[in-house]
Amino acid sequence: MSPCGGLAVAKKGELSGRQRLFVQALDSSGNATEAYIKAGYQARGASARANASRLLTHANVRAALAALRAARAGKADVDAVYVLRRLKDNVERAMQAVPVYDDAGNPTGAYSYDGAVANGALRLLGLHLGMFAGRHEHTGANARPVRAEVLHDDESLRKPPADELVRIRRRTLGLPPAGNGERGKRGGR
Repeated sequence: MSPCGGLAVAKKGELSGRQRLFVQALDSSGNATEAYIKAGYQARGASARANASRLLTHANVRAALAALRAARAGKADVDAVYVLRRLKDNVERAMQAVPVYDDAGNPTGAYSYDGAVANGALRLLGLHLGMFAGRHEHTGANARPVRAEVLHDDESLRKPPADELVRIRRRTLGLPPAGNGERGKRGGR
């Protein structure tokens, strides 16, 4: 019996069966949580998200994913240079003023320009080059960081104890605080 209670254990650097399924599912879907579940792992929700993220930190998983994607890109004869070149072509083509022709093929004198195509290609190029921050930073006075505070936590979302509710109710109604003998009694004494 193996040291893991009869479970198949991959050699160091190799993928286990589930890890291999995870890599394949991630390559096709692009969603690590979904790939984690499709690979047969039992966790769901936040646990699946956390475990999938942890699995992506394994060097052998990252290497297998990179190799799979490189092999697919090689088959398609597509690499980063190809994509960037085509994006640049799209920007240049979309930025040109193109003459508009009528049904007979004669120029109308009008020109068209497709700004949405140009903006989309420019955005992809900028993202590839890391020109846009993936987060927003907010600063306070003198460009100093803003201090963030948690306005509520799980404790503050819980219902207050009954005696606290009584105090709040009495204060809201303008009644004096209850004495030791009055709390929880019905009727006046």
